[in-house]
Amino acid sequence: MILYFSATGNSRFTAQRLAARMPGETLVDLRQWFHQKKPWTFRSDTPFVLVCPIYAWRLPLALEDFLRRAELAGSRELYVVATMGAGCGDAARYARQAAESRGLRWMGFAGIVMPDNYLPMFKMPDPARAAEIVRAAEPRIETVGRAIAARRPLPPPAPAPGAGLLSGPVNAGFNRFARDPKGFAVSPGCIHCGRCLAGCPTGNITEQAGRITFGPDCWFCLACLHNCPVHAIDWRGKGARNGFYTFPAELEG
Repeated sequence: MILYFSATGNSRFTAQRLAARMPGETLVDLRQWFHQKKPWTFRSDTPFVLVCPIYAWRLPLALEDFLRRAELAGSRELYVVATMGAGCGDAARYARQAAESRGLRWMGFAGIVMPDNYLPMFKMPDPARAAEIVRAAEPRIETVGRAIAARRPLPPPAPAPGAGLLSGPVNAGFNRFARDPKGFAVSPGCIHCGRCLAGCPTGNITEQAGRITFGPDCWFCLACLHNCPVHAIDWRGKGARNGFYTFPAELEG
């Protein structure tokens, strides 16, 4: 069973490509589970594969919490595949600790380099460059998919300088200070399509009397901002400055 969380399409694409290597494998979009607050109960006779992005050199804290709390029955084997920008820091160690705390058998971690869409810090790649990066990732996804289909353990990531610092104090700082939902603003260009409300994994976005508001329960996944069809949502003006990310349309599906 492939369980995936994707805010902007990178992890969804990776999960779909992995599923193509494993005919008949169940593909579960966890964003729907989080948004609808469904019970975290799953059963699979094949290994569980969690696919999600890296946020500040670590799995999103909500996904680490998922590993600690979800009821995963049947198979006790777990793979983690993470989409990332330049690197994943020490994310594998934290994910492994969370999995093993529930008695899951750790089968390994794989990082997949995809377009970096952390808009507060970087300019977004143009569509052609984004498609180039995604296509370059496909051989790596194929290799990982073959290993998972054969139930082979994945080799541990190569040690990276400063990984412990990045995934430790720097990640803590990101979760403490950078995840600021008060920075979101909605322009008069909003068409009130409801896409941001439906796509928020926590149900943190509401609309009352035609006004979009953001609550405090924000993962800072930026799905609302990047997926707005008219780019009416911004965060501290960073979208206007750095652009918005859309997963390459020609690679969807």
